[in-house]
Amino acid sequence: MAGGKKSFQGSILLLVILLLICFPAGLIYLVIKWEEDTTSVPMRTCMSCGANIPVNYNVCPHCGKATMPEQVPPQA
Repeated sequence: MAGGKKSFQGSILLLVILLLICFPAGLIYLVIKWEEDTTSVPMRTCMSCGANIPVNYNVCPHCGKATMPEQVPPQA
């Protein structure tokens, strides 16, 4: 190693095999983690910025504007 230049000493084949194993495993992990949560909080739309916010928020966390509480129609 004259001149201080470093070179790759490992096997390119080993690197390719590891990538072929790790890439699909990573994709499977992401698909499993990103499944829709069925126990999600009911959401509504902020009238100022259009962001989805939980129904129980009184102030939009995105734009800071006060939101109107949900109007529940009276039951007859």
